[in-house]
Amino acid sequence: MRFKHTLVIGDSENMEMLKDGSVGLVVTSPPYYQMRGELKYSNYDAYLEKMKNVFAEVYRVLRRGRICAVNVSSYTEDGVRYCIPAHFLVLLEGLGFTFCEEIIWVRPEGFVGAGGRRVGNVIQHPYPLYYYPNWLHETIWVVSKGDVKRGAKTQLGKLEDSVINIRKYINYASTVWRMQTASNHGHCAMFPNVLAHNLIVFYSYVGDVVLDPFVGSGTTMAEAKKVRRSSVGFEINGEYEALIKEKVGWLQTSFADEIEYEVIGGKNNE
Repeated sequence: MRFKHTLVIGDSENMEMLKDGSVGLVVTSPPYYQMRGELKYSNYDAYLEKMKNVFAEVYRVLRRGRICAVNVSSYTEDGVRYCIPAHFLVLLEGLGFTFCEEIIWVRPEGFVGAGGRRVGNVIQHPYPLYYYPNWLHETIWVVSKGDVKRGAKTQLGKLEDSVINIRKYINYASTVWRMQTASNHGHCAMFPNVLAHNLIVFYSYVGDVVLDPFVGSGTTMAEAKKVRRSSVGFEINGEYEALIKEKVGWLQTSFADEIEYEVIGGKNNE
């Protein structure tokens, strides 16, 4: 079977190299609101407008009847709490996506990131209205383009190639997924490999093209490759090119399959 992995160093607001309906699944975690970086939005409304433009392109390239899974979380800046998951679902539905599922993934108790220390406020000030619970979860919105087409013809291979070993995923039988956070080696906001892995296995077929418009360190592409899917990843920050290639295993070959690699807009377009 033939697979292709394409890394685009560029802005996913323009995905003109992808044809309408050419993608079998979208798995992504948009940048946190405060992580402006190369995106250069000035305020929260501008952030949402940027996300709207990107996901309008996502809607265009996604096959009808297929899934887009978006990992988002709330955020506080300058004392203002932004309920980004709620706003994101409204944004997605406004673009034509249909709500399917809400999955919550939870970090272990004792998480020491910024969100895991919020309850310290009431410890220092043990009075009403000083309580801020530790932030240990993020939301995954599972939405579809039109009605989901289950058991439909796959892009490559046979339906039996994509059979899921249910026993292997018994810990993810509910809408609450408990998993370890990713080690932020080389990137400040990696999501867990198992998160991308599960979504790809549950919502795509072997041979499908999996898209991540905010590919970051390359987690989605790496997990797609492991389970015999093709992938396309957009990353606006070219500094992550080497990290993505390392994680994906760039230019590695396979005895069983033919694998092609392509970089568009990067330093080395091999």
